[in-house]
Amino acid sequence: MISITTRTKEFIQPLLYKDDDKSLDTIMYVCTTEITQGPWQNCTIISADRINGEFTKTHGHYHQENASDETYKVLQGKGVFVLQKKFISDGKWDQGRVKEVFFVEAEEGDEIIIKPHWAHSWSNVGKSPLIVLDNWKGGHTPDDYAPIIKYKGMAYYLVEDKGNITYIPNNNYKDLPQPRFISAKDFAINNY
Repeated sequence: MISITTRTKEFIQPLLYKDDDKSLDTIMYVCTTEITQGPWQNCTIISADRINGEFTKTHGHYHQENASDETYKVLQGKGVFVLQKKFISDGKWDQGRVKEVFFVEAEEGDEIIIKPHWAHSWSNVGKSPLIVLDNWKGGHTPDDYAPIIKYKGMAYYLVEDKGNITYIPNNNYKDLPQPRFISAKDFAINNY
């Protein structure tokens, strides 16, 4: 059975760079689950809106350590997949820090495989809806989202500045590493 979830700006607002926009009726993204098209289980459609200059994005989350890899495929549009790697110190996860940050630039046909230790969120940087498929079957727990909620978003916010993609650090995190823009192909080759 196909399940559809609609996310409005109200849902994502606490994770925005500037959360002062009061118009909460904009649909940010739509998720469908259990589509079962080949290996694909879920489809997410992300609007091409901007909120105070910030690109429309998905919520962002981690997976549990014992989870399997997850694969995403871009069906339509242009997106940046924001990835931040867990910071482990003395065998313990420091949720207020991240080890690495990648902005994976992806477009139609690109596939990205991510490991469980990466938090991830899509930003639509194009002019039309971004449509992505993924093969995640495991569902999510509140613990997957908790660190992103606690720190008010991912480690960096992606914004549009004079037609260019730029980033702003999320100051709720400590000692942020310099993010790296990378193509989906180069991310795959380097097997991060």
